[in-house]
This record gives sequence, structure tokens and C-alpha cells, in this order.
Amino acid sequence: MAAKIVAKKVVQLAEIPAFGASKVASKISVFDGGIETLGVQCVVNDVDSDLSKPKGVTTILNKAGGHGLINDYSRLRKCPVGSVVIGRGFDLPCEWVIHTCSPTVSYQRIHANEEEEAQLRSCYASALSLCTEKNIRSVAFPSLGTRSHRYPLSEAAKVGVKAVVDMLKEKGDSFDRVVLCTHNGKDTEVIKKTLEEYLKDVE
Repeated sequence: MAAKIVAKKVVQLAEIPAFGASKVASKISVFDGGIETLGVQCVVNDVDSDLSKPKGVTTILNKAGGHGLINDYSRLRKCPVGSVVIGRGFDLPCEWVIHTCSPTVSYQRIHANEEEEAQLRSCYASALSLCTEKNIRSVAFPSLGTRSHRYPLSEAAKVGVKAVVDMLKEKGDSFDRVVLCTHNGKDTEVIKKTLEEYLKDVE
């Protein structure tokens, strides 16, 4: 007898507090939980360049998004490092999924190099720019580049947070909320401390 699939409760933006009261901070949230449960317009998926080896957040989104999301990869075909492609959300609560390929840091190094930093910055900046083009006002990011891509969390957090803050300083009126999703309490602490650092002098 097949196991019954229990749908997870959709978490709406109204349930997630903003990070702060300033103009920029009020557009940012940190969410320690499943990105696949968020009732935002768009979520960002961290993929391999050929979209053929699902792991990490991709596996989670594929399971929740159903066959439509999985089959959509054949249409999207390729996603070079640092670039983005967009597809539908299918069975996910979101309307859109932006797929981006973050850089993979070599096993031989404990830090990312300048090229990888630029590529990761491009992942965030390109996804946010695409949101403005598509009139997507709420978007959720996983910690791009971490886990299977081996980008050190503290370094990845600085790149991601700076990209988000810079975009909101420039085009904040284009967004209702940018949600930074974390895996656990440690990740949440790193993201929050990084946000505090980058927002301390921002109105």
C-alpha cells in the first residue's frame, strides 16, 4: 500500500517577521525552515550547470514541486555558473522558480577565490534583477553555494547579504520581501549577524 503524502503547511509572508524597521531591513526576512513551504511568488533553486544531478535544495524542491517541476529541466537544458533561468513552480506554493548555478569550491581549498566570489554574487544579483523584470515582488533564497557546492557559509553569507542589501537600496520599491532561508540555528545565527553588519549604516 502506497504511503500517504502529507502536504506541509504553507507559510505565508505575514507569518514571517521582517528583520528590522528601516526601509531596507523591513524588506528582508530570515526563515529557519523549508523553502518549499513558503508562500512567496518565487523561490530560488541552487542547481548544477547541466541541471541533471539534483541534490540538496534541488531534491527538496523536486519532491514538493512534483513531476511538472522535474520535467521542466529538459526544457531549461543548461544553466552556466553565475547565470539564472526561470520556470514555473508547479506543485510548489510559489508561482515561479528561478534556477541558478552557484560555483563549486575545490576540495583542496578552504576559502573561495575571487572568481567564485564574483560568480556567487552574480547568482544573487541576476536572480534579483530577473525578479524586477518579471514583477516578482517576493522571493526566497536558500544559502546559495553552501553544502554540496562547498562554499564556506560565512563567506557565502557576506556575498549574498551584500547583493540583497545593494539591490534593495537601489530598487527597494520593486520588492515586498526577500527571504533568506536557513537550514538550522547555526546558519540562522551567521545570516543574522551578517545582516546586522551590512545594515548598521543603512536607512
